[in-house]
Amino acid sequence: RGAMELGATQLQEKSMRIKGLECLVAILKCMVEWSRDIYVNPHSQSNLSSDHKSKEGEADLSKSVSSNDLGVKDNIEQIQNLKQQKEILEHGIELFNKKPKKGIEFLQKQGLIGPDPRDIADFLHKDDERLDRTVIGDFLGDPEDLNKNTMYLYVDMLEFKDKDLIQALRLFLEGFRLPGESQKID
Repeated sequence: RGAMELGATQLQEKSMRIKGLECLVAILKCMVEWSRDIYVNPHSQSNLSSDHKSKEGEADLSKSVSSNDLGVKDNIEQIQNLKQQKEILEHGIELFNKKPKKGIEFLQKQGLIGPDPRDIADFLHKDDERLDRTVIGDFLGDPEDLNKNTMYLYVDMLEFKDKDLIQALRLFLEGFRLPGESQKID
Protein backbone atom coordinates (compact mmCIF):
# COMPACT_ATOMS: atom_id res chain seq x y z
CA ARG A 1 0.00 0.00 0.00
CA GLY A 2 1.13 3.50 -0.70
CA ALA A 3 1.91 5.96 2.06
CA MET A 4 -0.69 8.36 0.70
CA GLU A 5 -3.42 5.80 1.47
CA LEU A 6 -2.27 5.86 5.08
CA GLY A 7 -2.57 9.62 5.32
CA ALA A 8 0.95 10.76 4.40
CA THR A 9 1.55 13.70 2.10
CA GLN A 10 3.36 13.36 -1.21
CA LEU A 11 6.47 15.00 0.28
CA GLN A 12 6.42 12.61 3.25
CA GLU A 13 6.09 9.61 0.94
CA LYS A 14 9.05 10.81 -1.14
CA SER A 15 11.08 11.30 2.02
CA MET A 16 10.21 7.78 3.23
CA ARG A 17 11.23 6.28 -0.11
CA ILE A 18 14.57 8.12 -0.01
CA LYS A 19 15.19 6.93 3.57
CA GLY A 20 14.32 3.38 2.47
CA LEU A 21 16.85 3.57 -0.35
CA GLU A 22 19.48 4.96 2.03
CA CYS A 23 18.85 2.02 4.36
CA LEU A 24 19.24 -0.44 1.46
CA VAL A 25 22.50 1.23 0.45
CA ALA A 26 23.77 0.96 4.04
CA ILE A 27 22.84 -2.74 4.12
CA LEU A 28 24.60 -3.36 0.80
CA LYS A 29 27.72 -1.57 2.04
CA CYS A 30 27.75 -3.79 5.13
CA MET A 31 27.38 -6.89 2.97
CA VAL A 32 30.25 -5.82 0.70
CA GLU A 33 32.41 -5.06 3.75
CA TRP A 34 31.56 -8.46 5.19
CA SER A 35 32.32 -10.27 1.92
CA ARG A 36 35.63 -8.41 1.56
CA ASP A 37 36.74 -9.88 4.87
CA ILE A 38 35.87 -13.36 3.62
CA TYR A 39 37.27 -13.36 0.08
CA VAL A 40 39.80 -11.26 -1.77
CA ASN A 41 41.05 -12.61 -5.11
CA PRO A 42 44.51 -11.18 -5.90
CA HIS A 43 44.09 -11.92 -9.63
CA SER A 44 40.67 -10.39 -10.15
CA GLN A 45 40.32 -7.31 -12.30
CA SER A 46 38.37 -5.49 -9.63
CA ASN A 47 39.13 -6.00 -5.98
CA LEU A 48 36.53 -5.62 -3.28
CA SER A 49 38.94 -3.64 -1.17
CA SER A 50 39.44 -0.93 -3.80
CA ASP A 51 37.14 2.07 -3.81
CA HIS A 52 35.41 0.68 -0.77
CA LYS A 53 36.15 3.29 1.87
CA SER A 54 33.12 5.42 2.45
CA LYS A 55 33.46 9.07 1.65
CA GLU A 56 33.30 11.65 4.39
CA GLY A 57 29.75 12.51 5.30
CA GLU A 58 28.21 9.83 3.10
CA ALA A 59 26.20 8.45 6.01
CA ASP A 60 24.51 11.80 6.55
CA LEU A 61 20.85 11.18 5.81
CA SER A 62 20.19 14.80 4.92
CA LYS A 63 22.05 14.62 1.59
CA SER A 64 20.19 15.55 -1.55
CA VAL A 65 18.52 12.98 -3.79
CA SER A 66 21.11 13.40 -6.55
CA SER A 67 24.09 12.53 -4.33
CA ASN A 68 22.18 9.50 -2.97
CA ASP A 69 21.52 8.38 -6.53
CA LEU A 70 25.27 8.43 -7.22
CA GLY A 71 25.96 6.30 -4.14
CA VAL A 72 23.29 3.82 -5.17
CA LYS A 73 24.67 3.65 -8.71
CA ASP A 74 28.21 3.03 -7.41
CA ASN A 75 27.01 0.21 -5.16
CA ILE A 76 24.87 -1.31 -7.89
CA GLU A 77 27.80 -1.22 -10.32
CA GLN A 78 30.08 -2.79 -7.72
CA ILE A 79 27.58 -5.54 -6.96
CA GLN A 80 26.98 -6.18 -10.66
CA ASN A 81 30.75 -6.40 -11.20
CA LEU A 82 31.09 -8.92 -8.37
CA LYS A 83 28.17 -10.93 -9.71
CA GLN A 84 29.73 -10.96 -13.17
CA GLN A 85 33.08 -12.13 -11.77
CA LYS A 86 31.35 -14.89 -9.83
CA GLU A 87 29.52 -16.02 -12.97
CA ILE A 88 32.81 -16.03 -14.90
CA LEU A 89 34.47 -18.08 -12.15
CA GLU A 90 31.53 -20.52 -12.07
CA HIS A 91 31.72 -20.94 -15.86
CA GLY A 92 35.51 -21.42 -15.69
CA ILE A 93 35.16 -24.10 -12.99
CA GLU A 94 32.48 -25.81 -15.06
CA LEU A 95 34.81 -25.76 -18.09
CA PHE A 96 37.70 -27.02 -15.96
CA ASN A 97 35.65 -29.95 -14.71
CA LYS A 98 34.89 -30.95 -18.32
CA LYS A 99 38.18 -30.06 -20.00
CA PRO A 100 40.84 -28.76 -17.58
CA LYS A 101 43.01 -26.98 -20.14
CA LYS A 102 40.06 -25.09 -21.61
CA GLY A 103 38.92 -24.07 -18.13
CA ILE A 104 42.40 -22.82 -17.19
CA GLU A 105 42.73 -20.92 -20.49
CA PHE A 106 39.30 -19.33 -20.02
CA LEU A 107 40.08 -18.22 -16.45
CA GLN A 108 43.46 -16.86 -17.57
CA LYS A 109 41.86 -14.86 -20.39
CA GLN A 110 39.38 -13.43 -17.89
CA GLY A 111 42.21 -12.44 -15.53
CA LEU A 112 41.08 -14.66 -12.66
CA ILE A 113 44.21 -16.85 -12.88
CA GLY A 114 47.66 -15.62 -13.81
CA PRO A 115 49.68 -17.19 -16.63
CA ASP A 116 52.30 -18.72 -14.35
CA PRO A 117 52.13 -22.39 -13.24
CA ARG A 118 52.27 -21.10 -9.65
CA ASP A 119 49.01 -19.23 -10.28
CA ILE A 120 47.40 -22.41 -11.60
CA ALA A 121 48.68 -24.35 -8.58
CA ASP A 122 47.22 -21.66 -6.28
CA PHE A 123 43.88 -22.02 -8.02
CA LEU A 124 43.92 -25.81 -7.68
CA HIS A 125 45.02 -25.54 -4.06
CA LYS A 126 42.01 -23.50 -3.02
CA ASP A 127 39.56 -25.59 -1.08
CA ASP A 128 36.80 -25.13 -3.63
CA GLU A 129 34.34 -28.01 -3.49
CA ARG A 130 33.20 -27.25 -7.03
CA LEU A 131 36.52 -28.39 -8.51
CA ASP A 132 36.38 -32.09 -9.41
CA ARG A 133 39.20 -33.83 -7.52
CA THR A 134 39.53 -36.52 -10.21
CA VAL A 135 39.99 -33.88 -12.91
CA ILE A 136 42.62 -32.13 -10.76
CA GLY A 137 44.49 -35.45 -10.49
CA ASP A 138 44.30 -36.03 -14.25
CA PHE A 139 45.51 -32.48 -14.91
CA LEU A 140 48.44 -32.76 -12.50
CA GLY A 141 49.34 -36.20 -13.90
CA ASP A 142 49.47 -35.07 -17.53
CA PRO A 143 53.04 -35.38 -18.91
CA GLU A 144 53.14 -31.92 -20.55
CA ASP A 145 55.62 -29.39 -19.11
CA LEU A 146 52.95 -26.94 -17.89
CA ASN A 147 51.17 -29.72 -16.03
CA LYS A 148 54.39 -31.10 -14.52
CA ASN A 149 55.53 -27.67 -13.37
CA THR A 150 52.10 -27.01 -11.91
CA MET A 151 52.22 -30.38 -10.12
CA TYR A 152 55.65 -29.65 -8.62
CA LEU A 153 54.48 -26.24 -7.39
CA TYR A 154 51.23 -27.72 -6.10
CA VAL A 155 53.15 -30.26 -4.03
CA ASP A 156 55.62 -27.61 -2.82
CA MET A 157 52.69 -25.60 -1.43
CA LEU A 158 51.73 -28.43 0.92
CA GLU A 159 53.05 -28.18 4.48
CA PHE A 160 54.32 -31.55 5.72
CA LYS A 161 56.36 -30.21 8.64
CA ASP A 162 55.69 -31.95 11.98
CA LYS A 163 53.38 -34.53 10.37
CA ASP A 164 53.84 -38.27 10.53
CA LEU A 165 53.72 -40.35 7.35
CA ILE A 166 50.00 -41.16 7.52
CA GLN A 167 49.01 -37.53 8.15
CA ALA A 168 51.31 -36.37 5.35
CA LEU A 169 49.81 -38.87 2.89
CA ARG A 170 46.27 -37.83 3.83
CA LEU A 171 47.17 -34.17 3.38
CA PHE A 172 48.81 -34.95 0.04
CA LEU A 173 45.88 -36.98 -1.31
CA GLU A 174 42.97 -34.90 -0.02
CA GLY A 175 43.24 -32.24 -2.74
CA PHE A 176 43.00 -34.60 -5.74
CA ARG A 177 42.26 -38.17 -6.77
CA LEU A 178 44.98 -40.30 -8.28
CA PRO A 179 44.45 -40.79 -12.03
CA GLY A 180 43.37 -44.24 -13.21
CA GLU A 181 46.27 -44.55 -15.66
CA SER A 182 49.57 -45.69 -14.17
CA GLN A 183 51.48 -43.57 -16.72
CA LYS A 184 49.96 -40.42 -15.22
CA ILE A 185 50.85 -41.51 -11.68
CA ASP A 186 54.55 -41.82 -12.53
